[in-house]
Amino acid sequence: MQCCVPVNGMADRSAPSTVTIASGLLIAWGAYSLVCMILGWIFGGDGFFQMDLGFVGIPIGAGLLSASEAARKWAIFLAGLCLATGAWLAVEWLRSTQGVVYRPEMTVWALLMLGAAFVLGVLCSRRNREWFSARLEPIGGIRARSFVWTTCIVTSVLAILHFVTWMRLEAAFGVNCRLVPIDSKTNKQLKSIRWSCDQLSQPGGRQLGRLSFATSGDPSGVSLILDGVAFTPLTFRLHADGYQDGHVELVPRLQGDVQVMLEPIAAP
Repeated sequence: MQCCVPVNGMADRSAPSTVTIASGLLIAWGAYSLVCMILGWIFGGDGFFQMDLGFVGIPIGAGLLSASEAARKWAIFLAGLCLATGAWLAVEWLRSTQGVVYRPEMTVWALLMLGAAFVLGVLCSRRNREWFSARLEPIGGIRARSFVWTTCIVTSVLAILHFVTWMRLEAAFGVNCRLVPIDSKTNKQLKSIRWSCDQLSQPGGRQLGRLSFATSGDPSGVSLILDGVAFTPLTFRLHADGYQDGHVELVPRLQGDVQVMLEPIAAP
């Protein structure tokens, strides 16, 4: 996080724009890896935590701004390692699927490989190698420190949003079922029902699912058709005059017709 000036006292020479961009990519990668690793450890539960050494991109990226030759070599090593790993994963994907089948992680790795290729090209260019090899003496640089901190903060916020969205989508499941109210004594379908869901009726409850509801009737009776996506298990209550409420919990793999038994209320 330092700017550089020649030892002989010449004017300040800040990092070339391409080196600054490469530094920002490495710092962003490091911050993203660190935040996701911490969030996974805190919220992911047992077996979710994964060690990610990508956080070393923060000091390496900061070192590039101060013309550190060691930081340049480490950055080249990481970029090359990323490209090699991406190429190996691409071959494995092709072998396992026997063709190109899109997976969400492919987009992440494609972006990582593009960034790694850019960093490798920038740091190996003749012009930038000359900048790193010049005799420069690092001095304190407010702009460099601000760049590092701003990149870390912005990336951390984006990483948190991405993690929350990912966790939400991981918990989501499709809903496509028909709740059929049945008299537990006669085993016949009821002719009239009402329904409620306490979770959906609470403030912000609509964020728990994107569901459509429809009541269907035929000569045998009525039913409640549910279709859409739920982000958490939901408990539905079915009400009918003269019956105790029936309950059913929407969970993954609950599909098709679901019979809900309602117990008649005994006469006083």
